[in-house]
This record gives sequence, structure tokens and C-alpha cells, in this order.
Amino acid sequence: MTRNISFFRLAVLFVYIAVPVYVLAWGAGLFSYPDYQKFFLLAKGSSDAEIPVKVYFRTDGGAEDYDSAHSLDSRIFLHADDFTGANGIIRAGGKAVSGVRAEFVRLRESGIDTVEIKRFTVSGKNFPVSDKGAVALHDLELSETRKDSAVLKVTGPAPYIETLHPVNFPGKVIVSGICAGLLSAVLFLIVVRIPVLRRLAGLGGSRK
Repeated sequence: MTRNISFFRLAVLFVYIAVPVYVLAWGAGLFSYPDYQKFFLLAKGSSDAEIPVKVYFRTDGGAEDYDSAHSLDSRIFLHADDFTGANGIIRAGGKAVSGVRAEFVRLRESGIDTVEIKRFTVSGKNFPVSDKGAVALHDLELSETRKDSAVLKVTGPAPYIETLHPVNFPGKVIVSGICAGLLSAVLFLIVVRIPVLRRLAGLGGSRK
């Protein structure tokens, strides 16, 4: 590419370009996930009741099963005539969230026969409860699908919904690394091929 510029000097130039690019990418959060990710549930019941909601989550590299150490407590005031929400913050510590389970505590004991869920969202990603490929149902049975919600029949004492695929894109760090590398390479080629920039970089000479 350049006969009068040594490989060593080109390598040093690439490093000088790549390091700031990767530092800026890291500062922008491209190599990590949010420390805090929001859980949100929008639902209504067949009757009015206040229901505790226990939310469990798994992270990449963490335990394979759900445990109380990785959980949060929320509540939802179910109404028969209007949707209400339950929310909470998942403290993922910058790791990818690989799964979430929302358990409806004492749902059956509260005299609720059905619960209609409009949104089940984690970290801004919606998991339609009517989609068998998106969520798993336990002690809940899909009885009706509406335009923007799903009606679930309570069939057992421990009803919960659980995501079937990761909340966060698992290959984000790898993709971010590749993109930062490509951007570094593009900037490197621009500097090497433009005489003014090449001289400013201290390379001198002309490309042949």
C-alpha cells in the first residue's frame, strides 16, 4: 500500500486510531448492558384484587435456575374494568438478562378466574403472552386472544409467565467489537490514503 512507510509505523498508527474508537465505544455502553433494566406488566383481572408479583431473572454466566437472590417484589392492583400496571427494576449488574419469570402470588386465592395481560415488557422488549414461542405459561391457560391482549385462565396454584428467549441480544459485545474494529480500519485507510492527513500523522512520503 505504501512502499516508503514501514509496517511498524502503520501498525502504530492503527493502534493510535483504534484505541480512542474502542474507548469511546466502551464509554457509550456498547460493550456492556444496562446495570438496571425495567420490568413492566399491564393487566386486569376477572375481579378486583391486589396481587403480589414476584419477578425472577437470570443473567448470562449466572445460575441456570431462578433463585430468590436474583428477584424483585412488585404488586399489581387488578381491576375488572381497567388495565393497571406492575413494575420494578432488575439489577442485572451490566450483564445480559437471559430469562425472566413473573409469578402471580395468591392469584387463585384472591378469587380471580382469569387475568388479561396487555403487556409483558422487560428492558423495553415486549413478550406477547399469546405467542407460544415467546413465553411459557404455568398454571395458566390461554383462553382468548384479543386485538392487543390475551386472556389467561387460572388453572393451578402457582401461575407464572416466563420468557423463552433472552431479553438482551447475547452477541452484543461481539458485534460491538467487530463494528469498532471496522470503524478503526476505515479511519486508518482514510488517514493513509489522503496526503494531508498522512503528513499530519507524521508518516510523510507519498503513496505509490
